[in-house]
Amino acid sequence: MKRTFVYGLIFLLFAGLLTMACESNERLKTGSSDQRAADDPVEGRAAVLFDNAGKWIDMDFQRENLTRGYWDGLYLNGELINTDESYPKERIFIINDQARFDTIFNEFPTAVDFENEILLLYVITSVNTRPVVIERIQMENENLNITLKLVRLVPPGEPNPPDASVPQMRWFVVKTDKINIDSVEFSWSS
Repeated sequence: MKRTFVYGLIFLLFAGLLTMACESNERLKTGSSDQRAADDPVEGRAAVLFDNAGKWIDMDFQRENLTRGYWDGLYLNGELINTDESYPKERIFIINDQARFDTIFNEFPTAVDFENEILLLYVITSVNTRPVVIERIQMENENLNITLKLVRLVPPGEPNPPDASVPQMRWFVVKTDKINIDSVEFSWSS
């Protein structure tokens, strides 16, 4: 009787741990991809967000387009963090032809048809390493507004696991149908 109780208790503990591990793995799978799609309700188009795109971008281009507050591992003006006010907080590039693409990227995970598509490159300094998704895309006249959102890795009410890092430049690329735009603005939802 005692042995049956112990075996039953061990089985319940094992089943509970297995269930928690599967749920945790599913949460990570839904938010860890470098490529995420979002429906564009204004234009009826789809846009694809590539997170962590810095790995495809030419190092010289990265050095020429720094953002304020990044950590480069070297002391600048006696500080580890770059606080040079001459660097902007963010940079946005509209890439609508192969020549521009070739000056920025060393590689890219998908083919880009510049007759029908454009790329929007967005770089900021961030201390957050959580995955990002497109929450909303809005077109106002020839101004495109893209709202990004950090993905919660756990259900609401539970604390997120530690995911902060030293300030680093974070590169995002949005691939979408070719449209006539004068400007692009990125914002973040809370």
